Amino acid sequence: MAKSYRTHNASIQVASVIGAGTNKIKKKIRDIERLLAKKRDTLPDTVIVENERTLDALRLELKKSELKRLAQKYSKKYHMVKFFEKKKALKLYNRELKQKPINKETIVERAVDLCYTVNFPKTEKYVSLYPKSSKSKKKQSNSEKEGTGNDDNSSDDESENTAEAPETVQKREFFRELIRKHYLNKTLPLGVNEILNGKTLPNEDLGIVVASYSTEDSQPNSTPKLSTEKKSSQSSQDLQKNSKSNSDSDDESDGFFE
Repeated sequence: MAKSYRTHNASIQVASVIGAGTNKIKKKIRDIERLLAKKRDTLPDTVIVENERTLDALRLELKKSELKRLAQKYSKKYHMVKFFEKKKALKLYNRELKQKPINKETIVERAVDLCYTVNFPKTEKYVSLYPKSSKSKKKQSNSEKEGTGNDDNSSDDESENTAEAPETVQKREFFRELIRKHYLNKTLPLGVNEILNGKTLPNEDLGIVVASYSTEDSQPNSTPKLSTEKKSSQSSQDLQKNSKSNSDSDDESDGFFE
């Protein structure tokens, strides 16, 4: 009996898969689910409870691992777009600071735009802040065919309205409002001063994570639905009863729109 209990107890050790790839985590989940399905009637209640808690922790870890993989994918895909948009937003922000008299409201909007290009949720497809017009897209396409591409040839003024899909416009408004609220509440992963000082988020830090998005979320009276990578990580560790102290961690952003 003691031997059997040690076997079951070993099955709930999750330290070996924390931070591992999704395949290892999925395999561990399948092993525990199979164990519970076959031997639930014969297992002690304490072992069943421990395994169920471990399943919860592993599922959270799996979700975090999948989010990290998605963030890496989008980071590579939209790197250049975000780079040039950050460059443009920074130029517009610095230009506004030099205007006389100073317009604080406009400065805030330029600061929000700058923060948008840096703090846009890593796990979402990037929505361009300065969409190119159909005319400029065609011009760029012709330039690329002729081998005379211009990476930074766009106007520094606000981009002209384009024939975008309504859903794209709604998404941009949704995410910009999300960044704006974080900016005003000083809960952005990277603030303006940090951006100006050249700081960037570590690759393992997901920053702002949107729990869900729909076109309804972008309506005027809607509230963005958020979660954070830090929250998921902390919940996973608590369930495993192996968490480390998070007293020095950054301020949490969840629940701040309530």
